[in-house]
This record gives sequence, C-alpha cells and structure tokens, in this order.
Amino acid sequence: MLTVFFFAPAIIESAAYSLSQHVMCKGVDKSGSEWRPVDVSDTFSTADEKVYAFLRLDYVEAGTSPQFMWVAPDGTSLKGHTPKPYDKLYAWIQYYDTLEIRGTDRQVGVWKSEVYVDGKLLSTVSFKLQPSLNLVSKSFSPKEGEPVFPGDTVTATYELKNTGQTTYKDVKFTLGALPSQVSLLEATSPKDMKPGTTEKFVLKIKFDKEGKYDLKVQLTINKVLIEESTLEVNVSPVPFFQNPIMLGGIIALVVVVVLAAVLLMRRKRPTTAAVPATLAQPAPPTPAPTKYCINCGELIPVDAKHCGKCGAAQQ
Repeated sequence: MLTVFFFAPAIIESAAYSLSQHVMCKGVDKSGSEWRPVDVSDTFSTADEKVYAFLRLDYVEAGTSPQFMWVAPDGTSLKGHTPKPYDKLYAWIQYYDTLEIRGTDRQVGVWKSEVYVDGKLLSTVSFKLQPSLNLVSKSFSPKEGEPVFPGDTVTATYELKNTGQTTYKDVKFTLGALPSQVSLLEATSPKDMKPGTTEKFVLKIKFDKEGKYDLKVQLTINKVLIEESTLEVNVSPVPFFQNPIMLGGIIALVVVVVLAAVLLMRRKRPTTAAVPATLAQPAPPTPAPTKYCINCGELIPVDAKHCGKCGAAQQ
C-alpha cells in the first residue's frame, strides 16, 4: 500500500516552493522537530519491508500539493496518495511515500520515484530493487590459471539460491555483445526460482583466436538486467608441438638444413690421386704338345718321326 505523510512546522508570508530534498531510504526518523531519512540508499532488496521516498519542499505556496508516482522497470506506473493542498504559505514541508516490498511480487530492476507538482514533473530519483539471490558458487573449466588456446571451449557454472520470499521468473545467465572471435555455444534455459530453491546455470563459450577478452556476464530476471560482471579470459597462442602447420614448417626446415650440411661436407672432402691403370701383359704362348722318345726317353715334339737325340725312328 502507498501512503503519504507530511509535516508543516512554520508559516511565512510569501514565497515560491523549491525542491530541497528527494531521496530514497529505508525509514524515516520522526523523533525530532524535523523528520530525517534513515539509511539513504539507491539499492534495495526484495527482503526489505518497504522502500521510502523522502521529500522536502522549501517556501511552499498556498495550494501546493505534491504527487508521488512509482515507475516499475517495465514502465508501469503506480500512483501514490496526494495530500490536500494547503491554504497558507509554509517555510518548508516534508513528505514521504512508501512502496511495500516484502511478500509482494514487485519487479526487480531499476525503479523510479517521481514527484509532480501542479501536473508537472518536479523530480525523479532512480533506485535498484535487487532480488534476494545468493551466489552459492561459481566454477570454470579449464580452471582459473590454466591455459586456454584457440579452438578451446570455456565452461562457466553459476549456482544461485533464492533466500527471499518471492518467486523469481525467467532467471537466466547470458553474455553481452560478443566479438566475432567468440561464440556462445550453450546457455541454460531460463528457470523460475521459488523461495528456498537452488539452481545451476551453465555457459559454454568458444574462443577461435588468441587474445585477451573481457566478457560481460549478465544475470536477468524476467528479461530485465539485474547484474553484470566481467569474465576475463586470456587465450594463448597454440604451442608449436600442437600446431600442425608450425610443426610441419619446423620439420621441413630441419630437412633442408640436414641436406645442406650433407652437400657442404661432400664439397669439402679431399680429392684422391688417380692410380694409373697397369698395362695388360700379353699372355705367354701355349707350349707345343710333346712326347717321349720310345728309345731313349727324350722329350720330343709330338709329331716328330725321329728322336733328335738318339735318332731312333718313332712310331
């Protein structure tokens, strides 16, 4: 429920109103002569009971009446109560309006508190309504500190727990705009998270080129951006022993060097003097066939008819 309170301690003769203060807070201290906002902030949780919009106007003319408006993240407007116009001039007037949070289905995201006077917008203050979601754990594969090479896929796993009293619809982790060398291969589908439940969300990211990348990991609820963090990934060059092109080039270079060394060694080898060929000697003449003399035993030509020694006739 939206309520409005005001305080008018002083009256002046004439002036025009001016905005002195418009802040968001978690309470109002009314113990003194002037009210004071308690725990001024621009961030609130769905576990908070209420959000307060605190306003102070100075030199308020007779007939002035501020109108509070609450604008949800999707643009829906919630009208607050408008106090009755005053018939006197006041030195200052304080108001506050409240937006019930705990136990409701208020949208998470960036809200606005708007104040109108005489139908014209006087002031706008933005604040964020955060879900009661705790990041239980996050893990990465490869682990943080381990090398990532072109072509590798990094898996990021986030675990959330709903510690509030509200059911959050379409809870999802995704990535912001990606460079052409990076692609999102897989992302867990949106989930509805009831109070007390724990869910895991996985992102699988592929890197095609070496370099340093700062990726924006986004948490959205009901398609509204709730939180954004940076995931830093350093992609290192592929080692030569894993790069077939580089490895082939090195092998080819080694072969060329070895061949060049062999050729160089051959060129430096000393020349051996040629040994002159030995002239071939004519074969000795074949001896004529012989026989023995039948009379004296002298060795005589085989066709001799008489022995040259004893003169005996041969058969």
